[in-house]
Amino acid sequence: MDYDDISVSRFAKVGGCSVGAFYGRFSDKKAFLDFLVGEAFRQATSCAEIVLDDATARGLSLEKTAKKIAEQISEQFGDAEFAGIVRAAVKLGLADSKSRAPYDVCRGAVTERAIALLAPHLRRGSEERVREAIQAAFGILTDAAISKPAALRPGSARMTEAVSAVIVNLVSASGNSAGKSNKPSNREILTPQKAEITPAPPDQKSKARKVRTL
Repeated sequence: MDYDDISVSRFAKVGGCSVGAFYGRFSDKKAFLDFLVGEAFRQATSCAEIVLDDATARGLSLEKTAKKIAEQISEQFGDAEFAGIVRAAVKLGLADSKSRAPYDVCRGAVTERAIALLAPHLRRGSEERVREAIQAAFGILTDAAISKPAALRPGSARMTEAVSAVIVNLVSASGNSAGKSNKPSNREILTPQKAEITPAPPDQKSKARKVRTL
């Protein structure tokens, strides 16, 4: 049900308490919903930190590590009650930025775990790409949670594949672009003849993909 369509008496009835008992704990309906949003995202954060521990991706490839991360957040958003909390957080957050703070904290925690798990596949300074990847993943899953019906359903194999592909593509782009720029130097621009007769340098991709443990 939409937030605006639910009354305090409905909350009290489902909760097995009186309306007076409800107001004895919460000042109004929004205060109750803020509490629910905060608790739900705190639990989601705790769950992600437990599931995505350092042993989860030990020895795994970039692709398999990304899939582990994608599975965790996709399944979380696939829970019907959590999806309802996400919708409430989005709606309340439009009017009050504090209402979406738990969402941001949860995303930040998942991002830090993703950086830790993907560390063997990252180059110096490429953590920002992981942040972009998790932001994109949360964006896709949030859209699916608020869309009825959603083309991609959170928790489904197709959604996991899609989110995993986003993570891999962004992190891989970070690895491939790190190092020398593809932009020609002034010397190359001024002396094109030399570039034509000089053998091309060996492929540097293997060097760009060196494993580095942070």
